[in-house]
Amino acid sequence: MNGSVDPRVTAGLTAFAMVAALLIPAVAQAGSEALAPPTTLLGLRTDSERMDFIHGRLDAGREPARTWWIGWLAGFSTLAVGQGTAALRLRGHAYDDLRPPLIVGAAGSAIGAIGLLLLPWPGTWASNRDPNVASAEHRLHLIAAAEALTHSWKSHLAVTLVNATGSLVLWLVFRLPLNALANFVVGMAVGELQLYTQPVSGIRDAVEYREWSESAAGSLAITF
Repeated sequence: MNGSVDPRVTAGLTAFAMVAALLIPAVAQAGSEALAPPTTLLGLRTDSERMDFIHGRLDAGREPARTWWIGWLAGFSTLAVGQGTAALRLRGHAYDDLRPPLIVGAAGSAIGAIGLLLLPWPGTWASNRDPNVASAEHRLHLIAAAEALTHSWKSHLAVTLVNATGSLVLWLVFRLPLNALANFVVGMAVGELQLYTQPVSGIRDAVEYREWSESAAGSLAITF
């Protein structure tokens, strides 16, 4: 194999780039809509009580959120670098059926890592004390809304689109149907595992905070 770039590789990477260009802004837009500021109606609970309740929950959920985010980011980044390096080093016709799955895998892993970098998990940066109750309630809402979004059909659709793109590239561009099937099955398993393991304590915390507030006040609106 000479030093020129295989046009099929270019076509495959272009397909991934198009999906990423459409998908990441769409998810970000959905996230911004889901993370709209909540409406707060203060009741009988004091500001000090509210701050203690919220910060206690945020402190408890911070480390699990960071562990999840850092772990998946490290995993996707390692896969992207490892598969990409292997694809570049494997030369010759003997590796014609091995390089395409590595290229597709590296591209898919890179999209996963980029998504985590561009849309960091809210609970991971829940570290600073808030100046007032409104700010603390807003941060609690951000985390809960992000969790609700990532467990919605939109996130499952995003996982499906990324893996379907890679599988179609392997099937239609490189003519490797078995590799395409394997890529889709493994990619969906990894993507769904990522969604399944995402923290959900923020949703529970927001619900319990509302119930705790209403038990003394009567109403506190934190919408999702």
